[in-house]
Amino acid sequence: MAQFLLEIARGPAESKEVLRPALYSARPSALKELLKISKDSAEARAMTGEQSKDDPQNWDSLNVEMKLDIPSDLMAYDYQESGIAKISSGNSTGGAFGVNAEGSKYGYLFDWSYEDMGNTKFNSFKGFFEHDAQNSSQACIVWVGDDGQGDCNPAAYKMRHYVKPGTEELGLKMAFIHNLTCSQDQKRKCEEHVFPEKGGAPLILFNTYLDAARAALSHDIISDAGYRRVHATVIAFFGVYCRGDGTTRAPETVSTEGCLQLRESLDKAGVLPNNSSHVPTQWRAASRFEQFCSGCCNGSAPNGNNEFEFDGHKLRCHNMYHTQSWWRFFGQHATEADCQGHCANVTSSRLLGAQAPQ
Repeated sequence: MAQFLLEIARGPAESKEVLRPALYSARPSALKELLKISKDSAEARAMTGEQSKDDPQNWDSLNVEMKLDIPSDLMAYDYQESGIAKISSGNSTGGAFGVNAEGSKYGYLFDWSYEDMGNTKFNSFKGFFEHDAQNSSQACIVWVGDDGQGDCNPAAYKMRHYVKPGTEELGLKMAFIHNLTCSQDQKRKCEEHVFPEKGGAPLILFNTYLDAARAALSHDIISDAGYRRVHATVIAFFGVYCRGDGTTRAPETVSTEGCLQLRESLDKAGVLPNNSSHVPTQWRAASRFEQFCSGCCNGSAPNGNNEFEFDGHKLRCHNMYHTQSWWRFFGQHATEADCQGHCANVTSSRLLGAQAPQ
């Protein structure tokens, strides 16, 4: 997701000056200090590849060790700090890419229904053009949401037809809506509009971010090289966390259903996972798997150790993400299923993975 958002920000011309993505959240603004995504949170650091100071459970499960493929001279700006004007002038130095935490929008305490949540997000979208954007004639939004809480209906439906003040241009460039696998009776109706009628921006439903990147490429939203970078990230993730048949090696990170979706996306892209190449051990997840296997497992069976050391932390054998604490004294050894699941593809100092596209 992080690599996809970076490519969206850079666009088909692979700009070296971009706006940081902001969140449009349904979390109540009245409780923002408790619920907001701070720039130091594990979620925000997952957008930069920097480790959080929180429990490893947080930043490991968010795959913070996966560094973004980002040019060293890229400069990023926040829209609320005249970022659009700074990019247009070309006379200002930006900072590192990441989440625009301070510019993110939040909802209301009494947004009880998905209809209310969606309307609030649409009003935040309008507010960007009517109040926040320094140069609305050059500003546009790419919306990335899901179909679980009003992001599609009504938010994206309304965004599709919104015209920027004083122009004849649409404010929305494109909407990408993640198709969640929750029960259908828990979701509002959401329909894809790939070939929109006149006056409407495209709305794409997707299962994986590789699918989203493929759609973005076909609509000239990202570059061909940007698509390949997302593609490579998905392949590398699959190589660490999933087996070649699409079953999960790490259910605490991704389910078998998620691995199967990724495998199907890779199949559509013409690159099926194989066991001919390797994932570098500088990936923290790959290195952690190796330490888990050597410290907690003996072949495919557990050796009875309760913990193993990695990166300055003592981690529990039966759950690699949790550090030791006073209430975690029992049942800490890895099971045979844990060892088989996590260590089946470990060989010497490498994890068998899949070959990235050239």
